[in-house]
Amino acid sequence: MCFGLDVSLPVCSSHPVQDKVLQKHLKQFFTALNRMDGMPFVLNLSGSVLEWIEARHAEYFTLIKDFIEKKQLEVIGPGYYEPLLPLIPPQDRVGQLEMTTDFISSRLGKRPRGCWITGSAWDSSIISNLHSCGFNYTFLDKKLILSNSPCDYQGTLPVISEYLGKSITIFPIDSEILFNSETPENLLTQLFESSDRDEVNLFTIFIPLTSVPDYFHSEKGKNSWFEDFVEASREITGCSFEFLLPSQVYASSIP
Repeated sequence: MCFGLDVSLPVCSSHPVQDKVLQKHLKQFFTALNRMDGMPFVLNLSGSVLEWIEARHAEYFTLIKDFIEKKQLEVIGPGYYEPLLPLIPPQDRVGQLEMTTDFISSRLGKRPRGCWITGSAWDSSIISNLHSCGFNYTFLDKKLILSNSPCDYQGTLPVISEYLGKSITIFPIDSEILFNSETPENLLTQLFESSDRDEVNLFTIFIPLTSVPDYFHSEKGKNSWFEDFVEASREITGCSFEFLLPSQVYASSIP
């Protein structure tokens, strides 16, 4: 399984709104992640969020770097201003993607290899732009992939898409399965029922920043929802769950 946090806000958000939401929810997420030693997460950071961190809470970069070094975080990013990529010219796509990768690599010391596609707005020509910017993989809504795939594809593994001789690995995002689960045990049941019992399965789930309190808040002396899920996944019988970063999945050549 690959879990991620989508940290994006509208570019027009005021600083007071960004301060309130980002400071509260990011702190809550990092606190929970620190308690879940070894639990890996993907972090999608938009240009506006990166600028906010640098201007107001630069210490978060140090914290993120520490998690990266422990292989507990992998940072990805969209076009800098979160454009719908099919709606802007190819040169502008590359320009915005490069702005994001340059910002992340200069502050965190590592160039991102995964790209976030805002709104899952997709066109095959984007593959060339991603390839030229050094991206190896991206993420799209599972429904979009299923609608353009053979009928026997279940959406439980990444796919490889090609365009003019260039290719990209695409991870299908299936966040609805999380939002439809009231309890950690219910999520595990849904994952088990949605999997292909004869194959290796990979579920990729992104949690929006605004849902952080629902899954990562914990009362004193108690686990958060997500911590209960991780513990329950280790106790289930009949199948095994492994939590991975997309880079690890890509390197293992699962697709």
